[in-house]
Amino acid sequence: MSIAPVAIISNQMSLPNWKPPSFAAIAKYRSAEKVRRPIITPFHEGMPRYREHMIGGNIDDMVAYIMSLKD
Repeated sequence: MSIAPVAIISNQMSLPNWKPPSFAAIAKYRSAEKVRRPIITPFHEGMPRYREHMIGGNIDDMVAYIMSLKD
């Protein structure tokens, strides 16, 4: 079974049945730095604002967890 690459396409985000990619799908196609970046600075209004509720070490733990789902 193969998983399609994760793509953020703005017009898809407004579709009623659109769902964000799973953490496992994100980990498969992103480096740890690319996983960390939107946690620290979300790309768009619909993304959770994790940084507002987490301290630095917790962000590292979250990135490590997401990356652990790669396999």
